[in-house]
Amino acid sequence: MYYFAQCNGLEGYTVTARFRDIPEIIVSGTSKAETITLAEQALFAAITNSFLRMEKFPLASEGMEQEVAVYVPETVYAKVLLHNVMIDRKVKKSELARLLDTNPPEIQRILDLKHRTKIDTIGRALALLNAPLKMSV
Repeated sequence: MYYFAQCNGLEGYTVTARFRDIPEIIVSGTSKAETITLAEQALFAAITNSFLRMEKFPLASEGMEQEVAVYVPETVYAKVLLHNVMIDRKVKKSELARLLDTNPPEIQRILDLKHRTKIDTIGRALALLNAPLKMSV
């Protein structure tokens, strides 16, 4: 999955990236490659912060001309979808644990961005919340 950012600047000096979908993220590096790496890290941090604050995280929109793709692992994006659905439907972790027939600490692990969660597990959780995970190519 990708979020898209506008990169401006001069290689070897300063290259800045800004996300249209997440305007509070602005990163700068000395090259486009370094800036994209910093953008990935900033995106991960922003997702983590929105989870901690129990706020929805903006979904990625289609890229526009002149924007660069910033990668987000598919499992992380699926966790964003699950997190947002839980907020929209006011589902607590304990309620999701009951639906999945597991315990609340397991739900905490499922939503932990650093924890390797199988996409099947996230898909099952979304399906139980009547929000089936959809993938396409």
